[in-house]
Amino acid sequence: MTEPELRQAFEDEKPSLHAWGTAVREGLVSAIQQVIGGRKLAEFLKIPPEPRVKDTESFLAKALRRGKNYQRPLEQITDKVGVRFVVLLRSELKIIEKAIEDCASWDWQKDKDFEAERAERPHHFDYQSVHYVVRTKGPVACGSVTVPPGTSCEVQVRTLLQHAYAELAHDRIYKPTGTIDKEAVRQVAKSAALVETTDEIFVAVNERLQAANAEIQRVHDLLASVYSALLGEPGSTDFRLSNALLDPYRGQLLLITQGSLDAFLTEYDFLADKIKERAPLSALYRHPVVIAVYFLVQAEPDLVPKYWPFDMKHLEMIYADLGLSTEDRLW
Repeated sequence: MTEPELRQAFEDEKPSLHAWGTAVREGLVSAIQQVIGGRKLAEFLKIPPEPRVKDTESFLAKALRRGKNYQRPLEQITDKVGVRFVVLLRSELKIIEKAIEDCASWDWQKDKDFEAERAERPHHFDYQSVHYVVRTKGPVACGSVTVPPGTSCEVQVRTLLQHAYAELAHDRIYKPTGTIDKEAVRQVAKSAALVETTDEIFVAVNERLQAANAEIQRVHDLLASVYSALLGEPGSTDFRLSNALLDPYRGQLLLITQGSLDAFLTEYDFLADKIKERAPLSALYRHPVVIAVYFLVQAEPDLVPKYWPFDMKHLEMIYADLGLSTEDRLW
């Protein structure tokens, strides 16, 4: 195939490449969202994943480069379209890897695995990323485009630090064919070691934070379930509000169980109406943590105001709902 013929063939293929990249992106985003539950996707993925079709000149440069010896470049080059998923923590890479490997819509192969490379060369520090190639099993209808069987899409999975390293080093240090300053290469190797070390520290810190907040997380999850059952609709899933309101009362959180909440809400069966009435006007009442506030006020009416982090007007209404006096408590 001549270069003009190869150029035209690649141009003709671009619509199906973009369609397949979009389908891969949407399939993985859906799978990831199911795993992370109520967590916002934009908080988990640090850069929006967008399919990118290779520039025609870049494709031709790769296809015709000496030493590559592509006989069928349209079939052999697997990164004609790609999607990149970037997360904060190395431990989160596994969520995306599992989503790729569990999807029945494509065949996959792992093209690059930095952990495997590190095991093979433990003294070497280099570009870190996980690359998959996913291929259509048969013709795939993507909107108005039918993607041919065997069409490939490269999926890159990185941490934010790995991405920063790759943006600086990979294209500028490892891909150019000209002479590269040796000191620059050494500096890049040093930064690769720092990236790996920092990624490991981030994971360790996150594990410690999760352990410290495990009891608040338990109560947060329990309240979400109780709120949904009580009001017939889900409340806010924002963990930050739960953490802000429950953290001052860590010593009382063991009191909050499914059984204790059931008994409390049975005794104060009018609270569902109170919460529904105020939900349109206040974020507190749209959040399941409001149930814990009612519960703690009833259980520890003298303690709660001492550590209450927000406006006392909220507590005044809650004390009134429960028939409790605010005298010598709120002021």
